[in-house]
Amino acid sequence: MSLFPIIGFAQENRPHECKADEMMKKHFELHPKAKADYENFERYTKDFIKKGDQTEIR
Repeated sequence: MSLFPIIGFAQENRPHECKADEMMKKHFELHPKAKADYENFERYTKDFIKKGDQTEIR
């Protein structure tokens, strides 16, 4: 058994289109609460990072 066919397959130049944005949009259309939860978490994270930048650890 040879590994060369597997290596050749792994090295093929096949572009893949990322569908993450499209899938998230569809998910949020089906689950509005999930979108609200996601947006709240994003806001919380940004606020947390902002506060962390103002706090200096000595």
